[in-house]
Amino acid sequence: MTRFKLRLSIKTWKRVGFLSFFALLAGLYLLGTACNGYLAVADQKALPCRLVASVSQIDAALLMQVEKIEGVTGVTEVLEVPGAFQVGKEARAEFTLYGLSPDFLEGRFTKGGAFPESSVMPYVVLNGAAAASATDAEGRSLGKDQQPDWFQENVEILAGEKAVRVKICGQIQSEEGETPAGYISLSAAKDLLRESGVQPESQTLWIRLENMGRMESVQKELERQGIFAANADETAGIAWEQQEKESAAYLTAGVLALLSGSLLLGRQLALEPLQHAVEWKLLRNLGCSGKQIAGIGRWRAALASAAALALALAGLLCVPLFLGPEAADSLFALMLRGETAGICLLAMLLCFPGWFVHPERRMARL
Repeated sequence: MTRFKLRLSIKTWKRVGFLSFFALLAGLYLLGTACNGYLAVADQKALPCRLVASVSQIDAALLMQVEKIEGVTGVTEVLEVPGAFQVGKEARAEFTLYGLSPDFLEGRFTKGGAFPESSVMPYVVLNGAAAASATDAEGRSLGKDQQPDWFQENVEILAGEKAVRVKICGQIQSEEGETPAGYISLSAAKDLLRESGVQPESQTLWIRLENMGRMESVQKELERQGIFAANADETAGIAWEQQEKESAAYLTAGVLALLSGSLLLGRQLALEPLQHAVEWKLLRNLGCSGKQIAGIGRWRAALASAAALALALAGLLCVPLFLGPEAADSLFALMLRGETAGICLLAMLLCFPGWFVHPERRMARL
């Protein structure tokens, strides 16, 4: 009997209606896009983040006090050193060096490792933007293939009138929108500042947090201690807020479209005994029960829902492959995730009209 119902439901697939099928498809696609957006923001917020605080005086007691705050995984005082570099014979670069504790960079290296806390020669760690920031002698940017090998070339930094040789010992993972920067030990930063005729004096703290979710509570605790700290990457917070707003809009549109498609499909299922009464009577005369005849419509609705889900997931999987770099920030450029597919499947099952519409009862009253 199941094969019979399935065969009849396929033969009568046009009764689903284009509008209801398109509404289901659009609803599931928009719902999946919204889920991808929310999951992407959640992943980014789960990563460690950094606060920057200004204080009048930094000592070991203050550092220990801040590090004890729940949610704080690291704290260091920071010294800024303007850096003008000569890389090899022809390449040059300019970016700021930050003197800090080597522990603050733990776990972020893509090449090499951290600098020692004290050494005769300054050891430098670069971020991805700094490693790709070299120019020629006339200040023209070098192509990706022309960038020098910072680890192999002779590298010098200008400290006042003196060129000081430095050793590149590591590179940390790149972050979206980062500016070129290098990192050295606090002792090396103080030496370079003195060489430039500047008295080293730090009033800045970098505070690393477990994740963005800890930021508000940590900021409140710091304020209670008289320390005011701000997010080191305000642009990321703005981008996340915008992404969440877009996701909410797509979620609303997706849910409305999915409910509309489900209602249209349910209406068609409920009216089938009236619109196709002759067929129903013929099947009843052949010995089919009302429930069995209604099962044909339910199978048709189930196949339409499954087809809409398959096409929506295919779209979520394939559309990002055809979008160019200019659409990298779009939610439609996010790849399909397993969680998204599961949520779409659950939404389709919850909205399936076959659970709630019983056309055989209407036929029994006729």
